[in-house]
This record gives sequence, C-alpha cells and structure tokens, in this order.
Amino acid sequence: ALDQSASVNSPYTWFDSRKNGGWVFINLLEALEGDRSRLNEANYGPIVELYKFMTARLEEALVYRPLDQQIYFVLGKTYRLGAEVLGQTDDLAKGEFVLQKGREIAPDRAEYVNELGKIFIDQGRFEEAEALMKELQARVKPDPQLAHVTLGHLYFLEGKYELAMAEYNEAKKLNYPFWKSDQEYNRYLFTSDQTGNY
Repeated sequence: ALDQSASVNSPYTWFDSRKNGGWVFINLLEALEGDRSRLNEANYGPIVELYKFMTARLEEALVYRPLDQQIYFVLGKTYRLGAEVLGQTDDLAKGEFVLQKGREIAPDRAEYVNELGKIFIDQGRFEEAEALMKELQARVKPDPQLAHVTLGHLYFLEGKYELAMAEYNEAKKLNYPFWKSDQEYNRYLFTSDQTGNY
C-alpha cells in the first residue's frame, strides 16, 4: 500500500501521499520498536528496502515543498527510527541535518527539538541534548509534562537516576500518564527502584 501511495503523481495529491505514507511507515517502525520480536530474518530485508524507498520519497517531498514544517519532522523521525530499529545508524546524521533545517524555519517547534534530542542521545551526545532541551524550555515554555519527561529520559539514559527521578516526579505532579507507554513506564519504575523513590 505504501508503494502505491508513493506512486501517485497527481499534482493535487503528490506531496500529501508521500507525507501520509511517511506517517504510516513511522507507525510501522514504532510498532517494531515496541516489539522487536516482530522483526526477524524473513522480514528484515524487505522492511529495510521499504525504509530506503520511503526515505527517498520523503526526501523528494521535502525538496518539492521545503516550507512544509511537518515534512521535516516526518523525515527526521523516520531516519531516527531507521537507525534505532533497523540499524541504519549512518542515517542519524541525515536526521540531525533535516531537523536542524526544520529549526531554521520554525526554531521553537518542540517536535523538532525532541527528535533532535533523541538523535543526540543515540549518538552519545548527552550534553548537547541536555542543552538543547533546557534552551527550548527557557525560550518557549513547551508542554511542561513533555519537558520534564524528556529531560528525565535524557538523565535516565546517562544513568543519572536522581536527576531523572526529579524530572519524572515533576511530570507525575502534572498527571503525566507514564502507564500509556511501556518504555516510559519501565524507565520510571527502574528509576524509582534505583533511587528508592516510590
């Protein structure tokens, strides 16, 4: 279905078919990220080929409509998930480039900063990720739950569990639903266990 949507050449739907196909592909990658057992030898090759196909279509869409803010996020996130889920680690640099270009158009877009921070974390650039998150918090006051959870995850990945717990507790005070994401809930519980803060 994704290859069919990407083959649409109507000037009225060309761009949106690629962007929407990107969203569908992100959903697939997120499902695989949540359950790695679904990615096996039989489907790994075809999924990587589909990843290459979709990123090429999204790159075309970005060139076609460079002022569409959402396409930067879709392509940047696809690159990050491709690195995390499919092992396409060279694409982290592409994701960083795309998201930085998006920030030139919309510097205060929290989605760009959040994805860029995740790329920095994947690259082991924790200090840059932390500076990026704090700079956004100081400038635009994003959703306070998301700001605390994102910093908490950053500290979690660095092994700074006391700092992570402090951020998670701030998010918890704001009624952040940790239980809705297995990964977030597991990080929260692990950090609680490490700090003795239940």
